[in-house]
Amino acid sequence: MERKATFVAIENDGQKRTIENWKKADILLLLEALRIKNQDLYAFMQDCVTKGYRQMNLVGIQCEEPPPLRHYCTSEKKTPTFKSSLNDGQLEILVQMLNDMMVFAHPVALTKEVLGAFFRCEQTELKVRNLRLLCAIMQALSNYGHIGRYWQAPIYKHKLLWAYKKDGHVNRSDLTTANHAINNVLMDERVKTIIKTVKSL
Repeated sequence: MERKATFVAIENDGQKRTIENWKKADILLLLEALRIKNQDLYAFMQDCVTKGYRQMNLVGIQCEEPPPLRHYCTSEKKTPTFKSSLNDGQLEILVQMLNDMMVFAHPVALTKEVLGAFFRCEQTELKVRNLRLLCAIMQALSNYGHIGRYWQAPIYKHKLLWAYKKDGHVNRSDLTTANHAINNVLMDERVKTIIKTVKSL
């Protein structure tokens, strides 16, 4: 038996309405919101509306003057950044903690200038000794709003960190594995120190 996929909206009164019952204005509003907030989902939804629901006479519904799909996928894709809000005083505190925990193998003594350049996505020749601890610090900084939520992408896309036990830079897989390990082990004193320090910034 074939099943027909439908989109469902939950109204304030608890009633469910499939896309067939949506008003054209509501669909336009949804697409416009997605175009601004979530470009990937916007492209998917626009494709579904224009291609997958022809039987509902919704062909041609789109936001006014929408850019072509390739506009999002290639030429205008934003360069990832940390969206850092750290000031000089906060960087000094982080440098002290990073040095105390020996997170980096190079430089041996991290400086505020080097760490600031890292958060600006500039090449610094940083070589990470303990990627798990660095991930714990970055995640804490993200949780407390000092950097953006998607902090892994700038690291591997800009090749900001040299790996310690292999040739080349830290890649996406390295970060995912290290971050997963931090989230799935009992916190030791170092992680407690990280959270306490970042919370105090």
